[in-house]
Amino acid sequence: MHTTQRTPASTIFMLLRVGAAACFIGHGAFGIIGKEEWLPYFALVGVGADWAQRLMPVVGLLDITAGLLTLFRPMRAVFLYMTAWSIWTALLRPLAGESLWEAFERAGNYGVPLALLIWAGMPRSRAHAFERVRVAAFDELTRARLFTLLNATVVLLLLGHGGLGLFEQKPLLAGHYALMGLSPVAVGAFEILLAIGVALAPGRAVLIFAALWKIATESLFLLSGAPVWEFVERAGSYVAPVVGIALLGVPVRIAHDARGVRSAALVILILMSLAFTRAPTAWSDEQRALRALPDTVWTPLSDDSLVAELRRGGLVLACRHAITDRTHQDAQPLDLMDRARQRNLSGAGEAQARALGEAIGALEVPVGAVLTSPLFRTRESAQLAFGRAEDQDELRIDSKADLRTLLSAPPEPATNRVLMTHNGRLMAALRVFKGSEIAEGDCVIVRPARNAFTILARLAPADWRRLH
Repeated sequence: MHTTQRTPASTIFMLLRVGAAACFIGHGAFGIIGKEEWLPYFALVGVGADWAQRLMPVVGLLDITAGLLTLFRPMRAVFLYMTAWSIWTALLRPLAGESLWEAFERAGNYGVPLALLIWAGMPRSRAHAFERVRVAAFDELTRARLFTLLNATVVLLLLGHGGLGLFEQKPLLAGHYALMGLSPVAVGAFEILLAIGVALAPGRAVLIFAALWKIATESLFLLSGAPVWEFVERAGSYVAPVVGIALLGVPVRIAHDARGVRSAALVILILMSLAFTRAPTAWSDEQRALRALPDTVWTPLSDDSLVAELRRGGLVLACRHAITDRTHQDAQPLDLMDRARQRNLSGAGEAQARALGEAIGALEVPVGAVLTSPLFRTRESAQLAFGRAEDQDELRIDSKADLRTLLSAPPEPATNRVLMTHNGRLMAALRVFKGSEIAEGDCVIVRPARNAFTILARLAPADWRRLH
């Protein structure tokens, strides 16, 4: 039985292909460029930093190839690969210790290629898998299946993004919302309410708003100076509600024999369950030890007590380098001596580093050793803030040494040690943050204590001025 279509099937098919392709091309671009935030995901499957940096361009090339094939020669084998790979990369976040909201927030990445796969059908043979997919007008049942799947995708990605703001206060999102004078808690709560609205009343108006909302919030990557690939990579988040709008006008309820969507949802749930059940057996001894650390290592102090301890000395200031120019990423293989092949401080970052040093100096905080990763952005952050820097191997992006040794060793008497390093290095040692990114310019204050340490505070650049 066929029904009158408000939007031609060929147009909807193209929209889905563009969404899936842009997601993989954007993700692949970061693989070619190299992204230090991916290092923990490679480590989860036993790949060290050196090999991870060699493999990133390979992964990037595969992703870009899948994206281009989806645009110019759509095939079931490619749809199947994209669905499986995007589910796996979404699961890597919580498996590596990040919040489960991260996996939900990436629903656009796997929901859109899954819609293509369900529409085209699972491959029945090698020839069927690699033949060019051509679509015809679909019937009411197929449209209802696609609508339900894509609507669920919108619900999941809004819930994930909202959860990261409301419950995690993810620094990356907090920085984005600060550009608009908004709070991550308020925005997160609104997005969760919007997700509930999409789930309960998926009409044209609410889906149009959801589409515009996602485009606006993800555009904040561009306003913050991030590479355009961050916006491109999230194309599934925009396409899912847009295609949902195009599919409206048919019954939303799935017929009793609509096994495709139910089977796909069951497969995702089984994969998640197996991943979380089997994850501990895949961890290395070091990863198990880190996960065993109690969350009570975080003991925040009042502002007055923190300033008193900083002035007394004996603490470690573990800082991420200042703001960088994200239009230029580290080239692989990384050359520590070649500035042109590295991501460097922006003008705002140079000013931020100087302001950090001035604020710490105004508080009369004694600074002893200043240790830094040998990359230009970390070394220059330290030099601009403190007037000196000493390269330390443990602080490199690709170091295999345990940063916790520097965090737990006491500094020289009556001084505080400064460590200037990278987000990936800090996140590997400071498990208490559960995967939320440490923003550029942030410092974590710890008190060393016999092969251990206690986290006292996490300070953004503006927080130092508040302590005066």
